Amino acid sequence: LERHLPLAITTVDADQAPATNPQSLQDLLDPVPGVFTLNQDNAAQGLRLSIRGFGSRSAFGVRGVQVLLDGVPLTLPDGQTELDALDLDQIGKLRVLRGPSATLFGNAAGGVVLLESRGPPGQGSVGLNMQASRFGGRRFRIAGGGDGLQGAYLVNRLEGFRHHANTESELLNVSWKNLLEDGSLSLQLSALDITADDPGGLTRAQAEAKRRAASPRNLQFDAGEHIQQQRTALRWETHAGEWAIGATTYAGRRAFENRLPFQGGGQVRFLRYFGGAGLHASRVLNGHQLGFGMDLQAQQDDRQRFDNNNGRRGNRTLDQVERARSAGIFLRDTFRIARDWEASLGIRHDRLQLGVDDAFLADGDDSGSRQVPDWSADASVAHWVGDHYAYARLASSFETPTINELANPAGGGFNPSLSSAQALTRELGIRGELPRGHYSAALYRINVRDELLPFQLPAQPGRTFYRNAGKTSRSGLEMTGVWRPATYWQLDGSLNLARYRFLGGNLAGNRLPGLPERNLRLAVQYQLNSMKSALILRNVGPLFADDANTTSVNGYSLVDLQAEWRPGTHAVIQLGIDNLMDRDYFDNIRINAFGGRYFEPAPGRTYRLSVRLSL
Repeated sequence: LERHLPLAITTVDADQAPATNPQSLQDLLDPVPGVFTLNQDNAAQGLRLSIRGFGSRSAFGVRGVQVLLDGVPLTLPDGQTELDALDLDQIGKLRVLRGPSATLFGNAAGGVVLLESRGPPGQGSVGLNMQASRFGGRRFRIAGGGDGLQGAYLVNRLEGFRHHANTESELLNVSWKNLLEDGSLSLQLSALDITADDPGGLTRAQAEAKRRAASPRNLQFDAGEHIQQQRTALRWETHAGEWAIGATTYAGRRAFENRLPFQGGGQVRFLRYFGGAGLHASRVLNGHQLGFGMDLQAQQDDRQRFDNNNGRRGNRTLDQVERARSAGIFLRDTFRIARDWEASLGIRHDRLQLGVDDAFLADGDDSGSRQVPDWSADASVAHWVGDHYAYARLASSFETPTINELANPAGGGFNPSLSSAQALTRELGIRGELPRGHYSAALYRINVRDELLPFQLPAQPGRTFYRNAGKTSRSGLEMTGVWRPATYWQLDGSLNLARYRFLGGNLAGNRLPGLPERNLRLAVQYQLNSMKSALILRNVGPLFADDANTTSVNGYSLVDLQAEWRPGTHAVIQLGIDNLMDRDYFDNIRINAFGGRYFEPAPGRTYRLSVRLSL
């Protein structure tokens, strides 16, 4: 995959990564330059993932980045992705495609995260994983399988570093894969039940006075959420003569309830049904590597809002059915233009249809619909010499507002003034293999029109609305490399230097909030026989919490320690110490939060001990 895609791509092997016992997807994404994550510790909000700045606006979940698990989209048609149903112990490898990938994946302005599960065991086996950590963390996982079938049941309990941060979750995953004579057929089933309190954002003064405190309003209104989700997917891959074909279908149900820290409309309940299907095919014809496909997705949310009377459900304030349907079709061609030179062209058309049927007519009928058509294209040229590969790329992409982000600040229905963001990317890159390692570097410039940015209203603090903010520019240098100086040692590092700016208007020259413009990571690993250890240094530059750049957030440096011991063939003992130097920093910044409640303090020094047994 790396050889034939003329864009920035990084592969992380979970078994080779220093964080051998990941606590969130952040631990696996950490080595990838250009990727920045926040909010690892607040399960009620979810991990905020951004690639080259796309996704940083999200109040919860992932936006602007497509996420797929074993070829099946986790991203909904409106561009929203929830990561709470991932079993990280089952992830064997991930690939991150940085930069616009719209011609392949649609609504992916920032890039794509491709997750691959570990293959099922060839023989029957059972494994146990038990973990305890500081701040009341307890985790138990039992997994087993054989002959193409595997399953895992995970229970997680966490009191949390901050007050009112309890999390309880249960996750069941079952998968089956049958190897056919000319391909494979696989099935995925998952079920999730999670309850999470939300400690909320603090002002700077509150955070400095008591880092472990919850927001008084979040305590008053008992802020938090409860989610139940079931999902199933079927994927078929085959080779028919010169054709390689992949077909996918999936469906799911998500029941969601939450309590926000305000009264009027401060409780939300929705029942979501979602599903999709895709067909992709490729073949070589007269020296051309042709690829084409189509993707169909749909979701329906039966959404209601109620007053939040200090944690108790009050009168209904909104009742509407929200629908999103998307259809995309694409065509790609890769061909040789000279010896060791290759060119690629791609084009895609997507159409997103959004609709609202208003059933709460006391404040008028806010029913309506919108269509959001988008074209995207890319062109690239690549050259390789031996094990070194260089490319130049020009690509367009788009980012639609999600159904939640289209919420109308004036009441029900959709925000009539909100539109998609459009991006144009220019990129140069190089990567290659060395005698004792490998390297990659990318230089890019992205111009974005109608950037989507969050804001809050005084009457609804904690609820986020969105607006378009004219034009922005993003430019950066991403570098990563791995070096093995000796048999037992490995050094790897990544560096991201970026410049994110508003263009024009009252915000001209300001930095985009929630994004550092420097991010450095270095890891030293040592492995000898049954022992493995790693020391990880991360340095994150300062950032701003608001569009006006009036509130700055200091950068920070962290040191993590990981150690693993295999006393036998059936046992693994792992020790982790996060934030070894016990630094004060912020796990999350709530961009443009009303009343200056931007800050969510991160835990101090955190110990983790886990034991894995295989039977």
